Amino acid sequence: MKYRYTAWFLFVTGWAVLALGATPLRVGISQNPPLKFTDSTGEHTGLFVELIKEISREEGWTLTWHPGTFQQCMEWLQQGEIDVIPNIGYSYERSLLYRFCEENVVSTWAEVFCRPELSINSITELQGLSIAVQNKDVFINDPRDGFRYLISQFGLKCELCEVETYDDVLRLVESRQVDAGIVNRLVGDVNASAFRVKKTGVVFCPLGLRFAFSKIKPETRHMAATVDRYVSNWKDDPSSPYFKMMDRFYPVENPRTLRGKALIRAFCRLYLPWIIAVVFALGLVIMMAVWNTILNWRLDKQNKLLKKQVEEIRTLQGLIPICFMCGKVKDDKGYWESVEMYVSKRSGAMFTHGICPACLEKHYPEK
Repeated sequence: MKYRYTAWFLFVTGWAVLALGATPLRVGISQNPPLKFTDSTGEHTGLFVELIKEISREEGWTLTWHPGTFQQCMEWLQQGEIDVIPNIGYSYERSLLYRFCEENVVSTWAEVFCRPELSINSITELQGLSIAVQNKDVFINDPRDGFRYLISQFGLKCELCEVETYDDVLRLVESRQVDAGIVNRLVGDVNASAFRVKKTGVVFCPLGLRFAFSKIKPETRHMAATVDRYVSNWKDDPSSPYFKMMDRFYPVENPRTLRGKALIRAFCRLYLPWIIAVVFALGLVIMMAVWNTILNWRLDKQNKLLKKQVEEIRTLQGLIPICFMCGKVKDDKGYWESVEMYVSKRSGAMFTHGICPACLEKHYPEK
């Protein structure tokens, strides 16, 4: 009995230690695919959700999910009922309410979509139109770059229809209940193709999407710094979970920054075969040019020699000035030289000396 109680005590103590060792993290989740959403199986996923899951596995955080609208999540975060909201646009006004991470997970801006039959290329062409927007959207309410501020500066009058999600915005435009809608460009690039809407040339309000933590709990300061560290390190590694999640949830855009060996490998993989082919072709051209130059030089040399020989033959075939006294021949430079020397220079013939029978009888009669 004594040992049974001891074993039970150790078991309960071990579970208590494990429970105390895990850091709980309450996450507010709203529907904003592909950045954060709940899939058809009830699994919470998306770019920001998978990143916080990966960090939690590394840090030993225990995640609990609190589904709600984006407006509800922001209220819960401000009141300390949740600890973090993944995917929230940074603004100075929001930074007074929430503890934002310093590192942008991804940058974005607002885009205007309209009915297919409309043609909108500037913000002034939104005059008098009905426009669907997401409730509490920073793109709409930012006091310095938001849509309300912009239309007030241009003196425009627009009827704004507030809904809960960006999908609702696009759905209202498709059903012609409104003329246009404003969505996050990341959401629009991935989801707009599923709706019969047209992308306009109107964009505004660039901002960074980050993780935001509650200011109520002091320990969230350390959590925010931890998330910053992971995101910053992952952005420097093309094989990191950050880029894998970008490829998975946002294939339209791959914001890789390749450095060091990764940059060299990528460059070689993409361009090295072409570089080798160009260098090989260039080498062949250079070799052919050099060989052609050598052949031309040799041909020119042979032509000059042949020309010289032809001229000498012509000289031998023409009239040759010869001294009737000594028998020397006058060359083309005006010099007199022996017949033997003159002919040898121009024909390459060599002379040998002997005596003919007539001269032999004349000069040497005794022989």
